[in-house]
Amino acid sequence: DLLAVSIGPGFFTSLRVGLSLVKALAFTLGTRVRAVPTLRALAEEFPGIAPLLVPTVDAKKGELYFAAFRWEGERWRIVEPESVASPQALLERFPEALFVGSGPRLYPDLPGPPPGCNRETPSARTVARLGLRLFEEEGASDPARLEPLYIRPPDAVLKKQKGKESGRA
Repeated sequence: DLLAVSIGPGFFTSLRVGLSLVKALAFTLGTRVRAVPTLRALAEEFPGIAPLLVPTVDAKKGELYFAAFRWEGERWRIVEPESVASPQALLERFPEALFVGSGPRLYPDLPGPPPGCNRETPSARTVARLGLRLFEEEGASDPARLEPLYIRPPDAVLKKQKGKESGRA
């Protein structure tokens, strides 16, 4: 009755493939869809583990995609939306936070959970549960308008923009 799909941030090709599959299923079967931000789903893997949680995903180029969440009552509340920053900038911005996801493995200075307690991606079960909750609270996502949550443009777009800029000089 409902498809939940992780929309990113993450790796461009993976996001496109996942969204294409969900769109095809939604249009073919008439199934409702709910988009789920990846970092929000990753936070759901760690209920109440710390007062402030910063889920991270490798953004390459020495940076991390991140969002910040505060534990309030029985759930995470977003305090800073998805963005991209260097590990050092994240440490300066969130000195009291616990970092989860790929950040603590890639950048050991980031304080992470105890060994063996970290996930780098949200499970399908967590995406499904969060998708159902978001659907109940906010309704379905329009499959025709589903797009990956890109924090910065793909490298191909950046190269194209650079080429146009250098051609003007």
